[in-house]
Amino acid sequence: MEYFEILGIIVYEKRVARKMSRKDLAVATGYSETQIGRLERGKIKNPAYKMIAEIEDTFHINMNQELESLQGNKNNNEMEEILKINK
Repeated sequence: MEYFEILGIIVYEKRVARKMSRKDLAVATGYSETQIGRLERGKIKNPAYKMIAEIEDTFHINMNQELESLQGNKNNNEMEEILKINK
């Protein structure tokens, strides 16, 4: 699984856990619902640093720590299933 796909899983899981819609996250970050959806589905292969920083600020997280944590806690099959659900 690629970095950008894992990043998408993190954003999706954080958004859903906070009961936010894509529209809510789009408003909070200044990006469109379409961009948020593409990021969550792993379709943005090289997301801009600013986009990641806005998401980190919105969720009050450190994306590097989240990446390390997710990779340590979920196996590849679990992450693939999350991507399928999110599509």
